[in-house]
Order: sequence, then structure tokens, then C-alpha cells
Amino acid sequence: MIICALKYNLQKGIQNSKQQGHQLIVASYNNLMKNQEHKVENPKDAYIVGWCIELLHAAHIIYDDILDQSISRYGQPCWHQMENIGLTAFNDAIIFEKSLFLLMRLHLGTKDYYAKMMELFYEVALVTSCGQHMDLTYYLPNVYAAFEKKTLEAIRKRIQQASKEVPGEVMLQTLNKIYQQAQYI
Repeated sequence: MIICALKYNLQKGIQNSKQQGHQLIVASYNNLMKNQEHKVENPKDAYIVGWCIELLHAAHIIYDDILDQSISRYGQPCWHQMENIGLTAFNDAIIFEKSLFLLMRLHLGTKDYYAKMMELFYEVALVTSCGQHMDLTYYLPNVYAAFEKKTLEAIRKRIQQASKEVPGEVMLQTLNKIYQQAQYI
């Protein structure tokens, strides 16, 4: 069943997503290395990081769809709306998210940029979850009574912005480290 979840969510997300993290990081890597005399022997690191970004994005889309009680995304039924899926979709999202950390440890755990990358992925997950919390509670009475609406809106916008910036930062950090390694090959 998890294979079906991966196929459905990653294919749908990749075809319709505005982020397309895997393509962004690989294209950036290829651009960076195009004119370099020395190349990294195994450029799979860029692919792994790109797919980890996609897994995290897919997980958070599933969470968002369930919490917002969405019916469709990208013109297709949400994963939790599919026959015999329901709330098992939530567990599928957890598996996606946890799998990316396993993938990173198995394939990038010995790299000097591994710890920083893990921090960035954890930050993305936290910031995105905080944004989801604000989205769910923003209109509830007295929840944010101590804040002015203007302040709340600024916080909300900043959280949304951060959740979009951090994957780019992950990409840049990774590419920088890969580039530095290429200088010594």
C-alpha cells in the first residue's frame, strides 16, 4: 500500500507542483558543474537531496489536505479521499517524512554537510507545521486575542515564506558542499 501512496503522491506532486525540488537541485548542480574542470565522481547526492525535498513536500501536502478536509488537489482526489485510504493517509505521510531522514542518513550520513542539511530539513518541517497550526486556528475566536490582526498576518506570511525559502537553502548548502568537494578531486 505504501508503494501506491508513493506513486500517487509523488507523481501527482511532481507533475503539478510549483516547487519541483528534485529538478531544481539537479539542474542547479548540473549548471554549477558544467564548466568545471573537476567533477564530483558521483553526482547522486544532488538527486538524493532533491528526492528528499519531494518526500517532505508530499508529506506536508497530505497533512494539509487531511487537516483542511480537502477533496481534491491538482484536479485529482486527495490521497485520503481515495477508496480504502481515509486516515491511513496520515500514516503514509509520516512514513514519507521519516523515510527521507533514513535515505539521507544511508546515502549522505558520512558527508560533512549532513548535520547542517538535517537541521534545515527539520526546520522546514517545524516551520511548515507552525504555518499549518496558524492556518487552522487563525479564525477561531479569542485564540490570538493578545495579537493584533496585522501582527498575526505578518507572522503567518513569514511562516509561509520560510517554508518556501528553506528548501532552497538546503539546495544551495548541498550544492556548495558538492562544489567544494569537486575542487579537491
